[in-house]
Amino acid sequence: MNKTLLILSLFVLLAGFSCSLQKKDVSTQPNLEEARQHIAQNNPQKAIESYSIALQNHPDDKAVLNGYIQILEEIKMSADEAFEATNYSQAESRYSTLLKNFPRFTTFKNSLSFDNRWLALRIKECGLNEIQIRVQEAMANGDFNAALDAHKKGLQTFPGWEILEENLDKTIGKIHIIGNKALAEEDYTTAGLSYSALLNNYPWIKKTASPLPITSSTLQDRIKRCRTQLTRMGLLRYREGKLKEAISIWKGILKFDPKNEKIAKAVANAEEQLKKIKKTSPRNPV
Repeated sequence: MNKTLLILSLFVLLAGFSCSLQKKDVSTQPNLEEARQHIAQNNPQKAIESYSIALQNHPDDKAVLNGYIQILEEIKMSADEAFEATNYSQAESRYSTLLKNFPRFTTFKNSLSFDNRWLALRIKECGLNEIQIRVQEAMANGDFNAALDAHKKGLQTFPGWEILEENLDKTIGKIHIIGNKALAEEDYTTAGLSYSALLNNYPWIKKTASPLPITSSTLQDRIKRCRTQLTRMGLLRYREGKLKEAISIWKGILKFDPKNEKIAKAVANAEEQLKKIKKTSPRNPV
């Protein structure tokens, strides 16, 4: 009787131990839907880690391997979709996650539709497109310094990339053309902005880009011409009692010559006079 009880006890213990092992195995199995949620929540790294750990624990489990490959392809597909939607920052982030983790995929890399070199190139394409978007936005807003800064940061991130250098040359040419056109049309603020952007970045441009279409001394002369013309125009409006117009014209100088204390003082004085006039004659146009 005691022997029978002993055998039954051992059977129960073994059954319980087997069940616990089975539960442990199940618990280490990654959940495909959960991994997809990590991707949707912009956390593909967590999805990769869950499958990476599972494959280490179950190296011969084809279901785990197939799930791993599937989730990696879905991360790559989500990056492709972001790229096509011109969401280059998200695309770059997801491609970078795959590239960072690529050593983990060594044993099954031939089963993937991408490799590390393709990912590296795609990341560079995302960076290039991001730079071009920032340059275009800055140029559209007339912020020529910001456009050149975007090029500068791009070349720091991807040094020696010829297409970036070619695009920089194109932007410099556009800024120069805009300045010349504005000067001819007596739009001295826009001309001053374009010429000052080139002058401010002159040492870097000379070192990095193709030979400039204009010298630094010529840029200085044209900036001086723009400043002189705007100063005279503002003074004329001021003497005519058109204080708002005078202030607006002088502020145009400060856009490309922000350290001009003389003009800053003239603007401050005119604004003070304008306040006094409004107090005494609120309906009197100035």
